[in-house]
Amino acid sequence: FQLRHHPLAIRRDAPRLGADTAEVLRRVAGLSADARRLDAAGRVSPADHEAVSRAIAQHFSGSGEFLYSLNRRRVDRSLDPNVDFLRNVKEGHCERYASALALVLRGLGIPCRVVRGFHGAEMSDDGVAFVRLNQAHSWVHALVPDGDGLAADLDGLANLSVCFLQLLRHGG
Repeated sequence: FQLRHHPLAIRRDAPRLGADTAEVLRRVAGLSADARRLDAAGRVSPADHEAVSRAIAQHFSGSGEFLYSLNRRRVDRSLDPNVDFLRNVKEGHCERYASALALVLRGLGIPCRVVRGFHGAEMSDDGVAFVRLNQAHSWVHALVPDGDGLAADLDGLANLSVCFLQLLRHGG
């Protein structure tokens, strides 16, 4: 068994979510006015990609506005499921959080992707790792400028990993 890393494929021309993205950015705590400032295309400055990524992930997992649930509920079927999640439902599992987080980050000009895999394993006495279906998870890789790679596990309700954001750094 061997894990391989695949290069991060990023579309720099990601579509905007418009008012929904700006509204999420407005409600997020802990950001300076400069970090909230959008350019003419509605994007945040690359210098603020990390702070904005962390703040939005923390908002989803720790603000109390969003809840963890295994139910896949919809309120307004005329909306895209992610927009319905952001505006109305505000509860879901890791796939819904990861999808919404990625779309909001992309809408702000932050390159990212959704990753699906497994979080954790159970080791047997003979060194065999058992990965169970209940350890399946989705999270977001966000590309931020400079430095070494950094993983930030932003825990949500009842120590369930609602939003898992991994920041991948690149030299400008």
